[in-house]
Amino acid sequence: EAGRAQRLEFNEIFNTTQGRYYQTGAEISRLEQYLQHQRELRRRREEDWQQASAALEQVETQRNLDRDQHTALTAALREAEPQLASALTAETEAGAALSTAEHALRESQADWEDFSRRSSEAQRQADVERTRIEHLDRQLLQGERRLERLRLEQEHLADADLEQNLAERGAMEQSIADDLRQAQKQLADVETELRATQETHQQVDHELRATQERWQTGRGRLASLHTLQEAALGRRDRGGVRDWLHAQGLSAAPRLAEQLEVESGWEIAVEAALTGWLDAVCVPDLDNPARAARASLSQGRLTLFEPPAHEAAPSLPYPPNPMHLAEKGRKEDEVAPLTARIQAPWPLTGLLGSVRTVANITEALASRSQLQPDEMLVTPDGVLCGRHWLRLARGTEEDGVLAREREIRQLETVLENDAHEIEQQTTQLAQLRHQQGALEQQHREVQQIANQRHRDWAHAQSEMKTAQAHWEQAQARRETLVEEQGELDFQCEQDREQVQMARMQLEDALSTLENLCTEQMELSKRRERLQEDYQRYRTGSEATRQEATRQAAALEALRVQVAATDEALKRLDLQQRQLQERHDRLAAERLTDSDELLQTAEDELADWLENRLVVETELAEARQRLEAQDAELTAGEKARGHCERYAEAQRRQIEEQRLASSEARVRQHSLREQLAELETDPETVASTLPADAEEQDGLSRLEQIERRIQRLGAINLAAIEEFAERSERQHYLDAQNADLLEALTTLENAIRQMDRETRARFRETFEQVNAGLRELFPRLFGGGEAHLELSSDDVLDAGVAIMAKPPGKRIGSISLLSGGEKALTAVALVFAIFQLNPAPFCLLDEVDAPLDEANVRRFGALVQDMATRVQFVFITHNKATMEIAEHLAGVTMQEAGVSRLVAVDVEAATRLAGVH
Repeated sequence: EAGRAQRLEFNEIFNTTQGRYYQTGAEISRLEQYLQHQRELRRRREEDWQQASAALEQVETQRNLDRDQHTALTAALREAEPQLASALTAETEAGAALSTAEHALRESQADWEDFSRRSSEAQRQADVERTRIEHLDRQLLQGERRLERLRLEQEHLADADLEQNLAERGAMEQSIADDLRQAQKQLADVETELRATQETHQQVDHELRATQERWQTGRGRLASLHTLQEAALGRRDRGGVRDWLHAQGLSAAPRLAEQLEVESGWEIAVEAALTGWLDAVCVPDLDNPARAARASLSQGRLTLFEPPAHEAAPSLPYPPNPMHLAEKGRKEDEVAPLTARIQAPWPLTGLLGSVRTVANITEALASRSQLQPDEMLVTPDGVLCGRHWLRLARGTEEDGVLAREREIRQLETVLENDAHEIEQQTTQLAQLRHQQGALEQQHREVQQIANQRHRDWAHAQSEMKTAQAHWEQAQARRETLVEEQGELDFQCEQDREQVQMARMQLEDALSTLENLCTEQMELSKRRERLQEDYQRYRTGSEATRQEATRQAAALEALRVQVAATDEALKRLDLQQRQLQERHDRLAAERLTDSDELLQTAEDELADWLENRLVVETELAEARQRLEAQDAELTAGEKARGHCERYAEAQRRQIEEQRLASSEARVRQHSLREQLAELETDPETVASTLPADAEEQDGLSRLEQIERRIQRLGAINLAAIEEFAERSERQHYLDAQNADLLEALTTLENAIRQMDRETRARFRETFEQVNAGLRELFPRLFGGGEAHLELSSDDVLDAGVAIMAKPPGKRIGSISLLSGGEKALTAVALVFAIFQLNPAPFCLLDEVDAPLDEANVRRFGALVQDMATRVQFVFITHNKATMEIAEHLAGVTMQEAGVSRLVAVDVEAATRLAGVH
């Protein structure tokens, strides 16, 4: 807390010093801008005076030229007026002659039209009669041809033997129907045989799937048994034993349990007697492997067994501290030896020669007094008994090895039989499938034959019906032909009479046309003569009219030019007076310019520059103190956070201990309730337990019993593979988790680094933009000041406020400014950003709309200055802003509803204006 208070004090000193630094910078900027403004104003006045002088001379020259042109145009106008009057008189005379010729031509045209009407009527009558004669001739010819066809058709119908054709079609239809019935019967027989074959095929296929399923289940069971057997016989990796066997070339050597064939029911007894020897590796020579194992086997348990060629003395070490039997001399055949219940490729007397079998533990206890010291008894359930000792082995890792080996052999035999049965069923199924294919092919062939017979029968029926219809149609057609022949004879006679009448009318029309030919020649000559006269008068009238129009247009053009010259002279006189006034005003302003104010401002600027150096030194010292205090505060925050985390860890540990204690009390209560249900108490149970009893031993024993119970039920055949898969997936997920944690740490470090760099770059950019705003704001406003402020200390979350003070106003937020002041302030900020990071071009859309004339000039000057680094495209309606542009583009509507784009190159336009 003391560090924070000290930091606030240092921060206040830093802010005060920074304020003085900003104030000094503002004064320097103001003086520099003032000096630049005064120099720029003096240069602009000189340029304006020179431009005004040149423009005044140019206006005087243009005025003299326009006065000379006005004199010449006035003289040409006086000469053109008499010529126009003569042309109008000639045009009137030519029009009267053209009207007389046009009237005569219209009368001649009326006579010609009347003649054309009469001639067309006579010609039409002749054409009608010709057409009528041709039509009647064609109709008469068609009737005669139709009569000829009717006679031929009657003869054909009389000659056709339709009744005999109908009888032949009926006999053919009956024969095809018999063939169709025979084909349908054959198709039904093939379908019956095909259904029987399909049913047999389905039955064999069902049996094959059942056998395959049983075979697959047996294979899974066999794989599981092999896995368990390999684990029990040490074929799975146990330390370095498996690698050692592989290195010695003994990885494929048989195990002792795999070479034994035990009588059914005595597997547990043999396993109890051969405890520790069932996974023994059978080797032909024991010396070399034994020496190699002693030299290179570093860990694991290894048992080697050399099969004997004859019986040897017992060499199996049995349970520690065995009691030897004292009595000898019993008969060998009182109890059967265990080796008699085992079949092996070599004698096992060296291992089991002293082991005898009894039916149960009662007989074993009764017979143990007769045993020799090195002999023992074994029961079918695996109980070993010596004269003075008894061993019961339950739940060892080798339990069921021999029984499992027997089951493996039986299961292999069953699988071999199932495989043979699958092969037979597959062969039978292929035969049935082939037979079914043949029957299906035969069925398709018979079906095709039956379909063809059916189509032939249908076709025969259709032909028979067609023949029947033809016979009936022929009878009706004969009657129709007789009636139609009579009608055609009557129609042909009428057509001959009409043809005779049409020929007479055609001769009358042709005589009328011959009489009209003479009249046509006279009318044509008169009409041609009148057309020539009309064309001659029309040409002359058109020539006089064009001459009058030309003279009128020339006279009107001269009048327009004279009026335009008058207007130009008036405009030049006004422009000359305005330029003369501006020239005189600029000359007076040149005389009033003084250098004393500029020298005073430069001296004041030098003083402020020296003051800024001093303030910069103080600001650097204040920043160093502030940064040192920030580092000390950061270290204190880290230490405080460490203490808080340590306290939180202690709280969690206390809470965990409290929860463990509560859990122990709940468990104690639960155990007491369980003991109460068993009608006992903890003290009674504790008195029956050994002194060194441990809970873990009991739990282990309980788990072992549960595992043995579970072995009696279903076995998960894929447990080992699933465990391997789960283990591999756990390792993969652990690696992925480690990679994610590492990536998260890297990402957090990158984020922190980016935050640091972002803060530094933002602070640097903020200072540069702030300096640009301080420089540009007074240029746009003609004074005043503006700067940027952050709303908080964290630059990444802080907002930026624009503090502006136009000339004559108190400093405040930009929201308190007018529209024009806001626009200028925004332009200053945008241009400050462009100074820092200029873009290829900048688009300004009516930025100068809310500005007055003085602000528009300052805005234009700044745009011209910035245009050396950035290309500006601006939209404006202000003429003063347009003056600074190099290219102008606008839209005009000279015709209603038609817009046109107009572009002007200002520099080219200026050169063109200078030439003219």
